[in-house]
Amino acid sequence: PGMWWLRRSLRMVREDCCDDILITHQLATPMRYCETLIEAAACRLRSLPEPVALGFAEGEHPTARRIRRLMSGGPLRTRRIGLAAVLVILALAAFLLPGLRPERAPVAETDLSGLFGWKNLPFQPDPEELAIIEECREIRIRWRSTYGNDQRRRFDDDETRIQLETMLERRPQFFYVQHLLGTWHRRNGDLAQAKQLLESALKNAPVVLTQRYRAGDGTPLTELPIEEMEIECNQVHNHSLDPSLRLGFIDLTTDAQGEISVPVYDTVYRLSMRAHPRGYDTDMQRLGWFRSRARIGQLPDIIAWKQHTRPHDFTRTASESSLLQDALIATEEHVSSGPNEFVLGRVARCQADGTFIDEPRKHAHALSPLPQIRNADFIDHAIIDLTAPAANQFELSEIRILDSRTKIPLDSFQAGAGVRVFDRTRFHVYSVQDPLPDAVDLMLTVRNLSPGGFQMIIPPIAGQVHQHEGVSVTIDHLAAGQHAGWSSSQGLMGEPVAPDFVAEMMCTIKSGKGSAFTMTLVTIDGRRIELDAFVPQIRIPRPLAEIDHFELSICEQPETICFENIRLPQRHHTTLGVLPPVHFDVDGAATTLSSDAYWPMALTCRSNQGNIYGGGVASSSCGCELYARDPDQIHPEAETTITVEGLMPGNLKLSLSAQAADGAPLQIQGGQGCSWQHGALKSITIPAPLTSVGRVTVQVQ
Repeated sequence: PGMWWLRRSLRMVREDCCDDILITHQLATPMRYCETLIEAAACRLRSLPEPVALGFAEGEHPTARRIRRLMSGGPLRTRRIGLAAVLVILALAAFLLPGLRPERAPVAETDLSGLFGWKNLPFQPDPEELAIIEECREIRIRWRSTYGNDQRRRFDDDETRIQLETMLERRPQFFYVQHLLGTWHRRNGDLAQAKQLLESALKNAPVVLTQRYRAGDGTPLTELPIEEMEIECNQVHNHSLDPSLRLGFIDLTTDAQGEISVPVYDTVYRLSMRAHPRGYDTDMQRLGWFRSRARIGQLPDIIAWKQHTRPHDFTRTASESSLLQDALIATEEHVSSGPNEFVLGRVARCQADGTFIDEPRKHAHALSPLPQIRNADFIDHAIIDLTAPAANQFELSEIRILDSRTKIPLDSFQAGAGVRVFDRTRFHVYSVQDPLPDAVDLMLTVRNLSPGGFQMIIPPIAGQVHQHEGVSVTIDHLAAGQHAGWSSSQGLMGEPVAPDFVAEMMCTIKSGKGSAFTMTLVTIDGRRIELDAFVPQIRIPRPLAEIDHFELSICEQPETICFENIRLPQRHHTTLGVLPPVHFDVDGAATTLSSDAYWPMALTCRSNQGNIYGGGVASSSCGCELYARDPDQIHPEAETTITVEGLMPGNLKLSLSAQAADGAPLQIQGGQGCSWQHGALKSITIPAPLTSVGRVTVQVQ
């Protein structure tokens, strides 16, 4: 009955529209047209499709309704579909429209965690396609492998094309293979075939993800080369998460709109490898799990700028910065976080002669004396002090100095810029190549100590039991170097490696407080490094000899705060001199020497007999380590190893040379090194006994 009623209403609308058009265009007078309708009704040989009962319910012949409407003196166009019909249409729209997928829309963050585990997903990839993706993973590895004088990539060999074509025969129209094969043809000059394959890949894929690269002012960055990008396509069955399916894409290039496009499955994603353009630094909105409700899902734009150059083409607010989206922003130079009130107390800038322009704030009180600076002619220094809270009321998990205008970390575009923290309340900002900006933001990730202020000082001594306020801590094991791992059945596995650079600890913590503890390593020079205290084998990223003590605290969850637009006093001499070389007088002895010539950066030089290191290099976010050779390969009587570590911005490089006692240069046989965010490590081998080495010269660049 509903459909009969709807058809009848639509027929009436069509009839009224025809009547209105005819009368409006004066094709007939209303009187003559009504006579024609009567004649047509009389000649009609078949009945209406609606049941006769509906006609009785109406009470009037359909033709009579049209005649009454035409001959009435009112407007020609009356109601079309009644209120009931409108409600039916709205109900149908509410049911059908959500199922209609838009063609293009931004991706949306989502969450896979559910009440009883992970949320199941309908995505179930074909086993044959999974096998092909695994084979493609081996092909992607060739992208990173080069050979020959021209550094040709193994991916570009004909073997790759043959394998991909074979896969496409096994699984025609498989979008992932089409994309890789299209990339191969583009790199080998067949642009027509490449275009056809790449377009087919995007057409055949269930979903296409796009991402736009732009300058800060919104200008699209075209023809931008992207080395690699990897999308994690998650599977969840029986509430078990499987993130192993990853689609990797290589040698992407932005189009005329500054976009890259990659074909993927229809599921929930994560970016397992961000698309990073060569020669650029980038910033984008943080993105966890996400999915696309559209056929083409738009990832957040990426702002890109040339490495080691300050962007001058845009300005951002804290809400537009991925680093500060969830941060608590200070107002009137103070901000509340948990039980603590963080207050800005002083901002000072060092001049080239070592004197400071000091600008105490209105909240300044009991400020520590400013340091003596002896290298201000080639290093720009600024001091930012907090007057509250006290240092023992919080821990610092992260410190970033941002350019106030762009909200970009200073060290990401200004080589040689860094910050050193003293007593958690003094932030010594410095730069060795270019002056600091006129204004900076101080971003801190803090962990406030819980009310009651529990804090326990633990000396670095193995075997001792330490107790404080119902908490018991026993250091079961503390030694230089690190073992390969630990298991409950075998204990520590293998032999410890890199004892000159790292240490390890095992401890037992017993407590009835039921709270989350934070363990912090405090070095002899006051540096603080947060450790993971609740793993069997605690890895310490500093040498054993540098450990002063450990601190165990009960802290709240980390929270980010930010002091915006801290105006630095003007430095009158804006040109910085070149860093002078630093000399370490070894005098033929195995020794460890330190220098504060670049303070607050620190240099340490170690001289040893023999060719010690050559077993490999490893780095982490907190340090580097060099692995020693086998003892029978060291040759202590004939060779010398010089190792220099710089606690400084990781984008600076160490250059080493050595001289004999009479000043003659010594030959360098080889070397190795690495860097991390806050330091660099360099080791060289001299093919001469240690007794012949007089001086080591270090140049920081």
